[in-house]
Amino acid sequence: MDFSFTEEQRMMRESVRKAMDRIATPDYVRRLDREQAYPSELYDAWVELGLLRIPFEERLGGLGGSVIDLVIVAEEISRKSADFFMAYAGSVFCGLNVARQGSEEQKRHWLPKLFSGEIKMSISMSEPEAGSDVGAMRTSARREGTDYVISGQKLWATGAGAKGNVINVYVKTDPKANIRQGMSLFLVDNTAKGLELKKLDMLGRRCTGTYEIFFNDVRVPAERLVGGEKGCRPSASPPPRATSARRRPASTSPSNTQRSASSSAERSARTRRSRTCSPTWRPRWRRRAPSHGARRGWRRAAGTRCAKSRWRSSSPPRPT
Repeated sequence: MDFSFTEEQRMMRESVRKAMDRIATPDYVRRLDREQAYPSELYDAWVELGLLRIPFEERLGGLGGSVIDLVIVAEEISRKSADFFMAYAGSVFCGLNVARQGSEEQKRHWLPKLFSGEIKMSISMSEPEAGSDVGAMRTSARREGTDYVISGQKLWATGAGAKGNVINVYVKTDPKANIRQGMSLFLVDNTAKGLELKKLDMLGRRCTGTYEIFFNDVRVPAERLVGGEKGCRPSASPPPRATSARRRPASTSPSNTQRSASSSAERSARTRRSRTCSPTWRPRWRRRAPSHGARRGWRRAAGTRCAKSRWRSSSPPRPT
């Protein structure tokens, strides 16, 4: 079997790497982390390169790329920061939900906007009392005329506060039904009335942002319900093909970030001029040679004999 990349994959890798090196300089990465600012310039570059279209079918406006193509992109983006990959992955993986579970009308409406960069997407599933246990989910949506009204609270929503973001939120539409039948997916603008975002102060991933979301009777049109009220499969348990498309790029992201950090540390260690390597610097205890009297006193204290032509010390004799 041939595991080497194709010529197209090598060209794609080189294009993504050049774009990341040009925009995501060390100063740029540090500034975003310090200011907790979204990587908008990078996202626009990804849109221009067509990276958001890679895993989608050509009939939907995508490029029909493979999982390996996604892994290549994930490696090059994560080489600068795993936080950048979270911004990219949120839009791609949520867009795949629409492509696989949405109606044809929803696909025609949402996917072109996603590919053009007009909107971004993020997922919201975890809750304060449930974590990632979708069976313990409490956020619900009730039908009122042509709309649904969502009430509840979500946590650990990565990228939810980005400009133009559409939150893919999982809620219960039938609390009495099994979680497989009672869960639904809604597409909610992060500027919707009644929706409140609170950005969390994280140790890492500070630019894409992690949020707590409060849904205070947020009204959502029925056409934003993806997959119907019953049988919506959450992204925690997608079909096998979708699992491969999500987990492999996601798993390569932190490992490649670690590898990049190790390489940066090695380069710094090789190029940094250490004080101990400077020819003009000596340890303090060697800067001034002791006097002859001091050396003679040390020899007497040690109880040993030293040749006049050499200066050395030895351990005192052991007690008998």
